[in-house]
Amino acid sequence: MNGINNITRRRLHNNNLRTFITLAIAIFIVVSGLISTYAALLKSARNMGVEFIKSYAADEERDIAAYKTIISMGLNYIDKLESDSCGFPEAEQQIRHFMQSASSSLNDSSIDFYAIYRGKLLSLQNYPETEKFDFRSAEWYQNALNANGEIVFADVNTTSNGERILSVAARANPENGNAVFVNLRRQDYDRTHNDINLPALSSYYLFSENGELLYSRTPFSEDESVVASYEKELFNRALNLSEANIGERIKDLNNVSCGLYYSKTSNGSVCVMTIPHSTLFSDLDDIILMYSIAFIIIFAVICIITFHDRALGRRVVKTDTTISALCNTYYAIYRINLKDETYDMIKGSEDIQHVIPKSGKYNDMLNAFEHAIDEKTGSKMAKAFSLEHIKKLVSENVRDFGGDFVRNVDGVNQWINIGLILDDSNPNEEAVIAFRQIDNEKQQQLRHTKLLESALAAADESEKSQKRFFSKMSHEMRTPLNIILGMNELAMRPDCTPEKRLDYQQKIEYAGTDMLKLINNILRISRIEDGLMPIERKEFNLCEEFGNIVQPFKEQALREGKRFTINIDVKTTLVLGDTLKLSQILNNLISNALQFTNKNDSITVSMRQAGADSDNYVFTIEDTGIGIAEERLPDIFLPYYRDANFRDRSGSGGGLGLAIVKSLVSQKGGTIQINSKLGKGTNVIVTLPFAAAEESDFIKRKTDTSDSVKGLNILVVDDNELNRELMVDLFAEHGANVKAVSNGKDAISEFENSELFGIDAIIMDMQMPEMDGCETTVKIREIDRDDAKWVLIIALTANYFSEDIIRTVQAGMNAHLTKPVDMDIMQKTLADLIAKRSAGEETAIFPEAK
Repeated sequence: MNGINNITRRRLHNNNLRTFITLAIAIFIVVSGLISTYAALLKSARNMGVEFIKSYAADEERDIAAYKTIISMGLNYIDKLESDSCGFPEAEQQIRHFMQSASSSLNDSSIDFYAIYRGKLLSLQNYPETEKFDFRSAEWYQNALNANGEIVFADVNTTSNGERILSVAARANPENGNAVFVNLRRQDYDRTHNDINLPALSSYYLFSENGELLYSRTPFSEDESVVASYEKELFNRALNLSEANIGERIKDLNNVSCGLYYSKTSNGSVCVMTIPHSTLFSDLDDIILMYSIAFIIIFAVICIITFHDRALGRRVVKTDTTISALCNTYYAIYRINLKDETYDMIKGSEDIQHVIPKSGKYNDMLNAFEHAIDEKTGSKMAKAFSLEHIKKLVSENVRDFGGDFVRNVDGVNQWINIGLILDDSNPNEEAVIAFRQIDNEKQQQLRHTKLLESALAAADESEKSQKRFFSKMSHEMRTPLNIILGMNELAMRPDCTPEKRLDYQQKIEYAGTDMLKLINNILRISRIEDGLMPIERKEFNLCEEFGNIVQPFKEQALREGKRFTINIDVKTTLVLGDTLKLSQILNNLISNALQFTNKNDSITVSMRQAGADSDNYVFTIEDTGIGIAEERLPDIFLPYYRDANFRDRSGSGGGLGLAIVKSLVSQKGGTIQINSKLGKGTNVIVTLPFAAAEESDFIKRKTDTSDSVKGLNILVVDDNELNRELMVDLFAEHGANVKAVSNGKDAISEFENSELFGIDAIIMDMQMPEMDGCETTVKIREIDRDDAKWVLIIALTANYFSEDIIRTVQAGMNAHLTKPVDMDIMQKTLADLIAKRSAGEETAIFPEAK
């Protein structure tokens, strides 16, 4: 701190001398500035004149290009009529129609447009004199024939149809003599220059290559002969200008001093312009006044600084003292020069001071840091604080970057925080790296973490216990129920034989007995712990609520240069549930996706119903952002969890977001699954139950769906013999070709031995011996066949809970239906999936894309 104060006092001691030197420099700058400004104005005036004439020449080129275009198109059109052997009357009509269209494209109905076709002259305006004109003897026509198909511009300076023609633009076919030309009259040049806007008192002239005046705009009121003589002299003088002399000073007819500028166009025309020097140098007086005012202000400011320097110095000393006190918060501070790739040690820890000097190369300092801590953390630090990464952070205007790590100091592990601080006065060249101990902060945080971990562990164990119970009961109840309802449906069919009906009824009785035993067991349970129901259950439109939640994030993503996609596939939109909890869950997850993605990354948010009759809805948030290391995923739901990677901390939260989401999802009886790869992105799948507010139209509507599966080749996979028999009979009743197997291995074998695209759909049970439905689906999707991802796989299972649906989604199944089977829903689901597949839409998430 004393060193800083001494430096400040020495600085104040030299202030007076610097004040007088500054005053002398200010006087020198003002005088030399006036001189250099005048020279710069001369150069700027010349450049401005050159830009003016280039601009007008460019306008002329656009007009020339327009004429060239319609003439070339016209000749090509005539030659096509010639090659098509079109009759002359029809050809004449089509040529006149083309000329009318060309006239409209130029917004000039009076254009003097002509065509020569099979030796006859045709005009747009049908002038009486047209047939008398001997075009063959015209010099411009001969020049056009000899121009090898190029467009020629020629001076004619004649009168036709009572109008003065200044020049002709023409193109001819030397093989057949056909040609197209336009007479350019005074009025044509006046029309194309209507919008010309000249500086005050300036003049503009357009001459042909031979010096004929085609157009002029001047401020003169002299006699025409005097003006004509002046214009001819101006043309000759302009042609003799060298590039170094362009902008030469001349006197115009009003005796005004002007600069002379010229430019040539592609057809040989010459653009000439004179601009008064009073216009070019209009700002000189203002600049002199500005310099005078600036000098007075500078002198006054220097005087004020001199009188108040001592008081200001005292304030500076106080400020430096305060900064020194703040610096004591950090035990090590290093100032980095990003341009020279060097460092200066402002403060340093004792062990580092023995390893590196007070200043030196930045990479030497970074190597010392890396070797002072454990290998894994050191490697991360070397990457995060490399010069290349720091420069990238500077370019992205990251204001707060750093992280926490553990370091062994004298045999004791201590938590250290490292932070990168940018120098606002020079962000592209200077930065500061500072270290401070945060042991107390970390200990307090760890205590909170353990407390919340204990609470969450208890809640999680309770949740798992309940889900195990419900999963088992659901499977045990739905299996016999599927047999009862299915066999009953078959027995009620009019064409069912008495023998079959008796067989069905015996099987119903057998399944009903099992169901009764199961219900008696369930009744022995006194009650199941409450807590999975949402706090609020109200009726709302799920699609509208989903859109309202997601839309603001989409707008934010677009502002940040990220791609944002929303997908919705829901049959039942009116549901009962807690909108607040849904909003909290999605807000947390989508916020994370936005926070941990960069510009040009993509985010996809999807919502789909697990099945047409399902109360479960699958929400997917997928991004291509920075991702999470796989070894960190098991800790992702811990309170206060934050990745140990060094990163931008400006948008980081306290680490409670995913812990809260996990708790909210559990309260609603849902599940959450996170898959991620470092550098590749993250995929979050959340399943939440929402009861339908009223029967959906799909369930209410009992339409004839008997032909939906007719002709389809279907493979049924179920370990229960009665279920297999039921499904075979039900599908056969509706015209499908059905095969059934009892386990996953047989299903894989059946699929591999089938013809390519020989199986349209697989109805898959979830719980089977040897290989369950999800594992079977994954292996089928991995088979090297063109139809391995084409075939539809539908889960038909007694497993109804959200974690089961997530498993089927991740395995690559297309839909999740529950037992007992409803054939209307089954057929509608198959019809929808087949329609989507035919349209090329994605109907499943395949295992490698998880």
